[in-house]
Amino acid sequence: MKTFDDVFKNIQRNAGKEWKDGDSLKNHLFDGINVDNNFLKAYGKDLDKYANHIEKAGKNADKSKINIDGFNEALARNGKEAVKTTTFMQDVGNGIKSFGKTALSMATNAGIDLLISGAFQLGAWGIDKIINAQSDAIERGNKSLEEYNNLNQKLSTTTSWVDNNSTRYAELAKGVSYLGENISLTSADYEEYQQLSQQIAQQFPDLVTGYNSLGQPIIGTAKSVNDLNQALKDQKYTEYSKALKNAGDVTDKIYEEVFRDKNWAWQDAGAQKQLDALNEFRDTYNNAMELTGSDKHNKLFGLSNFQMDNNFVDALDSAGVSIGDFLDLTNDLVRSEGNLEEESKSFETLNTIMSSSVDLQSQIDQATDSMRSYLPLFIQANKDYQDLAFENPELENQITALTRGFSLEDMQSRNFFDKDDGVLTKKLTKFLIIFS
Repeated sequence: MKTFDDVFKNIQRNAGKEWKDGDSLKNHLFDGINVDNNFLKAYGKDLDKYANHIEKAGKNADKSKINIDGFNEALARNGKEAVKTTTFMQDVGNGIKSFGKTALSMATNAGIDLLISGAFQLGAWGIDKIINAQSDAIERGNKSLEEYNNLNQKLSTTTSWVDNNSTRYAELAKGVSYLGENISLTSADYEEYQQLSQQIAQQFPDLVTGYNSLGQPIIGTAKSVNDLNQALKDQKYTEYSKALKNAGDVTDKIYEEVFRDKNWAWQDAGAQKQLDALNEFRDTYNNAMELTGSDKHNKLFGLSNFQMDNNFVDALDSAGVSIGDFLDLTNDLVRSEGNLEEESKSFETLNTIMSSSVDLQSQIDQATDSMRSYLPLFIQANKDYQDLAFENPELENQITALTRGFSLEDMQSRNFFDKDDGVLTKKLTKFLIIFS
């Protein structure tokens, strides 16, 4: 921003000066400055208008406000996008909405040319992949959550079947050979055995050793209650272990929905990040309203800087408040020293912003419930646990109750959502330590 700083110094130095022979302040904006032509293309006209505004104020111009904030305020009044007080590369990293204008001022830079060329070579598929990365992550997480819920229902149904039918099946299996042939059962009992065998084949496909001439499944290796119980434990361990491989999709989903900072224009800030920004705005506003005089004025004036916070801008969007309405609000707060008229649009805007935290908190609570419901998987995908759960059927309810006590902050503090720690076994180990 050095060029801007030098321009504002020239304006401050010449503000209030009386010009002769058709000369004006705007003709001296770039005195002693080596200005890039692309900078002039991007900001020249806006700076001219800003200079004219200062010149009209004459000796009454407040030189302390001739800076990037004053310039941004002037841009906002004219419906223009603000300039962020960072370097170009920081603007790229933050994905600010004025990136297009900033890029224009640098368009002839060889490095940018190469970057643009490389982007086109990357192709539409790669660009689409980047832009949709967040929504794709959330979609994968939702799919994994749904699959886990379906798996729980399926295994619950299988458990109930074993509990209700294993004893009867074991009795009937005594009258049938390992090839599925009837040895000593009555016709009715053998028919019942075949029905149960069909159901076992559906529940435990791995127990099927073949089919007889009628196409009926042969359950050759499972003849006792213990055999079916073992098959059930093995199935639970296998299925839950398989599901655990998708745990990263679920934690990524929560990260994107809740903890994501908005670093690029195509991203959405997470609900917690939006709420944090909203709370910071509320605290700043409340603090300003407790002040008096110039301290209050300056504090209220500074509220417009929240437009530079990408997370806050998304919070406004979630609340249905436009940047234009927000800037009208901040201008009205400064003008009225915080005493907004109750029937005014700005009064309504302020109330909307202040009450929008309810919806954001609801989103966070929903994400918390989703993650809590998924936490038992980190225990279920453990062979020793399945043995314990078989001996103590109430253990699953105890695990569910335990995980219900976890807050999102508890999980975050244990790196469940750390993008740099994606090794699922580490997450599992951490949870097992907590559990033990």
